[in-house]
This record gives sequence, structure tokens and C-alpha cells, in this order.
Amino acid sequence: MQTIRLETMNDAEFGTFFDDLVPSYAAERALADHVSLEVAQRHVADQLAGLLPHGRLTEGHSFLRVVQSGSAAWLGSVWYMMENSVRQAFLYNITVFPEHRRQGIASVALAQVEERVRLAGYGILGLNVFAHNAGAAALYHKLGFTAVSHYMNKTL
Repeated sequence: MQTIRLETMNDAEFGTFFDDLVPSYAAERALADHVSLEVAQRHVADQLAGLLPHGRLTEGHSFLRVVQSGSAAWLGSVWYMMENSVRQAFLYNITVFPEHRRQGIASVALAQVEERVRLAGYGILGLNVFAHNAGAAALYHKLGFTAVSHYMNKTL
């Protein structure tokens, strides 16, 4: 298992993260919602504009690079938000780049996020995982996350 650290993204790194996130998230939304990629892209653009009116500087949101300790190697990224009104944190995205997967990096990065959230006085870290992403769901279950609801939709 690798030793990693989490570092705050700068503007350029956030731009790279966001440019990678949008198309992959839109593809996931299209698959999950049974809609065209074009429809999903519009939904994602609207959703992200509402979530992040000030980009990476939107209050409560943290955008972090997952970096290999002892080097500057960028292994992946994490985006989470701490909501003061409900004292709950929410993990929006965790990505480990394909060439670094299956090395325990996501588990270590999530443990570090949990510690940050705990130290900030929050007692819950939530997340959403698409039903078709069995690998991610298995990781989250292994790390102690439990289902609290099932979001369902039907294409009309």
C-alpha cells in the first residue's frame, strides 16, 4: 500500500480535474438515467453550476490532489464538501488514475478525508455511488459505508 498525502489543488490543477470530471460524470449520468449523452451533459452542466458558483473557491468544498509521499506524483483526486447547516460532509468524487489503481490508494485517501471531516467536528460522511458501479460500491462497503436510501428513477 502506498503512502499518500492530500494537497489542495491550485487553479490549473482544478481546471484539469474539472475538464476530466465533466465528460466522465456526464457519461455515468447518461448510463444511469437512460438518457442521451447530450441530455446528461446539459444536466451535469446545470448541476455543477449550481453546486460550484465560485468554482474551486465555493465555500465548504475541498478539491484535493492525491499525491505520492516523497514525490510530486499526482495519483488521483478527491472532491468533498462540508455542510455546516447539517454538520455532514459529502464525498462528491474520488478518482485514482488507472495506472495507480488496485494499490490501496483510494482506501488511504478516504481515511484521510474521514480524518479531516472528523477533526472539523462532523460526524457523517455521505456519498452517492451509481448502481452500475459495483467496484466502487464494494470498496465503500469494505470501508464501512452503509446504504441509507435507494434513489430510483424511471425514464418517461
